[in-house]
Amino acid sequence: YRPVRVTQVITNLVNNALKFTAEGSVVVSIGYFGRDTGRIEIAVRDSGVGIPADKVGTIFESFSQADQSTTRQFGGTGLGLTICKRLAVAMGGDIHVSSTPGEGSTFSIIIPCRVPGESHWPKLLPRQEGTSVCVLDLSETATAEVLRAYFMASGFAVVACADDPRPRIICADVSRLSTHALRSSDTLLLALSASPDDDKLAVIVDAVIAKPVLRSDIEAILTRIVCGERILQPPESIGQGTRAGAAFSPFEALVADDNVVNREVAQEALRGLGGLVTLAEDGTQALAAAKSKRFYIIFMDGSMPEMDGMTAARHIRSHEAGTNAPRTPIVGLTAHVVGIDAQQWHDAGMDAVLHKPFTIAELARTIERLLPHLVCKVVPALAEDKTHGSTMGGTTELLDHEVFSRLADMLAAGQSSFVQRLIGLYAQHAPLALTQIKDAAESGDAEGCARAAHSLKSMSLSIGASRVARHAHDIEARSRNEGAPKGAGEALEEVLSQTIREIDRRMSEGGHTEPAMNM
Repeated sequence: YRPVRVTQVITNLVNNALKFTAEGSVVVSIGYFGRDTGRIEIAVRDSGVGIPADKVGTIFESFSQADQSTTRQFGGTGLGLTICKRLAVAMGGDIHVSSTPGEGSTFSIIIPCRVPGESHWPKLLPRQEGTSVCVLDLSETATAEVLRAYFMASGFAVVACADDPRPRIICADVSRLSTHALRSSDTLLLALSASPDDDKLAVIVDAVIAKPVLRSDIEAILTRIVCGERILQPPESIGQGTRAGAAFSPFEALVADDNVVNREVAQEALRGLGGLVTLAEDGTQALAAAKSKRFYIIFMDGSMPEMDGMTAARHIRSHEAGTNAPRTPIVGLTAHVVGIDAQQWHDAGMDAVLHKPFTIAELARTIERLLPHLVCKVVPALAEDKTHGSTMGGTTELLDHEVFSRLADMLAAGQSSFVQRLIGLYAQHAPLALTQIKDAAESGDAEGCARAAHSLKSMSLSIGASRVARHAHDIEARSRNEGAPKGAGEALEEVLSQTIREIDRRMSEGGHTEPAMNM
């Protein structure tokens, strides 16, 4: 099996579980399928609304939801589970569901796997295993279950209360820290917090574990513990403003983009520069956010439903004028190569424009020009990041080598969680956009076809899928100029399939970016 396909299935299942779980938990577990070491089972368990018994049999059919009222309440097209089923079968496996109405559901995908290699998970010395005690004092059952598995995998004996007077580790909720104030000086205190950047908290504990818990965070902390270290989190990892690589003093930014892939890219880039990011999915949400609080800078996509970026910018400028509020810099984000000139952006109240895909260097230079007082240091990596033009200029490459190289660099720098999430989102949303293009073209909906093509083009540019972006751009232009083209999406479907396979191949090889032969 391939990591992109597996990521796509897990992303779909988790998103579905979160959508139908108002409170409680969503737990992802992975293990062998019974005693069969040739297959793995990935289960996504939630405590949501559940599925009636008479609907379980049709849940994987196209456009099927357990109750049509759930479509109105929770949204969605019903395509996600159908895609999961098809991918599972394509990988030589299958998918199953068990559910109890009012208690939740469990979706399990069973797929073949290779013989596992040697585990590099940090482990205590054999003589220490089972004798080093870890106390878990946590209120959230699902989180405790996950952390218990991690600590036990490292050889710790995990208990729920401190029967041992000198446990090696105490891992507790922030609200329970006072209970452990009189712990032994040899005991490490780990705090679980939704606000891991609280500098006051970092002073009274040995390490802060951010919620939701990430495997990579726990692995890093356990590695230091197993090696006998007392300093479990380097000072630069505490707080947004002192993060290694931050080029600016901490600043709050608003990012408005209707495409989830583009939001992820912008958010990660801004965080790396010291930004605290608020996200909006359209101009209406962006306007509401801008009215409710003061941001240092706003990044606004030009093409969004409900209210586009230019209209939102005009409303923000009008609000500032009416309330005598300071002018907030607004940066337009666009995947358009032609059609909107700089004067139009300026007339709408924008201070600058960034063309997708933009580099971190371009983003940093824009922030530096608009907010020069925030500059705190020059990061060498930014100076080395080469600016490049749009990939829309007639390229025949399947993937943009430079854009994808940056993803590979992130993998090498330990940002695999972000890269896998980004690729999983693309693998999930790009096929849906393609379906929308084909449906709109078939029904003669030129505007709907152009809108869906623009969305696919935009997310493809962000991830470096240059040939998909080129095809989507052509469909968008034809739809706007000539009407919905018949058969739109047929050639694009094969290109998208090739692109996902190539991304899959490169990710399975650790992100190596040697260009594949053009097809």
